[in-house]
Amino acid sequence: MRWRILLLLLFVTGVGCEGISQATAIAEKESYCARLYSKILSLRYSDPDSAAIYSNRFEKELKLLITSQPATFYYQFPKLVDNNFCFIQTSPDKNLKIYSWDTWLDSARHVFRTIYQWRHKGVTYSKLLPVKSDIAGFCSAIYNVFISGKSYYLVVTNAVFSGKHGAQTITAYTINNNRLQNEAAIFHTNG
Repeated sequence: MRWRILLLLLFVTGVGCEGISQATAIAEKESYCARLYSKILSLRYSDPDSAAIYSNRFEKELKLLITSQPATFYYQFPKLVDNNFCFIQTSPDKNLKIYSWDTWLDSARHVFRTIYQWRHKGVTYSKLLPVKSDIAGFCSAIYNVFISGKSYYLVVTNAVFSGKHGAQTITAYTINNNRLQNEAAIFHTNG
């Protein structure tokens, strides 16, 4: 009987340590990403070519961290968020999380990149969506609506151009099986 209790104690301790070490590894990678982003900000005006190198490296490292570590879905990324290096929004139902950051690759306007992360049936998926237009913005809000028993996500995106100019869009997403789709036809217009 004692060996069973000891075995159970070792198992619980091992699982707890694994979770702690995983969170520590994510925090260390976040610190590395924060250092990369600091370099972008320090070089963006004085040495734009070097800033572009750090920008690409930041994107690669953040994408790798999020896509390879499903536990990042629950991690808050305090260093990136508190320093305004990255904007992170989570849907009210906690099934969609969006990361956005300014690349600082364009001196005339802000160009944001975005990683979408979502959960479906307990599995976490993520994807860096390609920029499909010259308007690349950051996600400022996610609203969750239910229509005919299905969950839809209304994602508000803000583009920042030079000076006072900007744009705001709203896109409807839905999770079908394990795919995040933005072809959700919930807006009815004449065009």
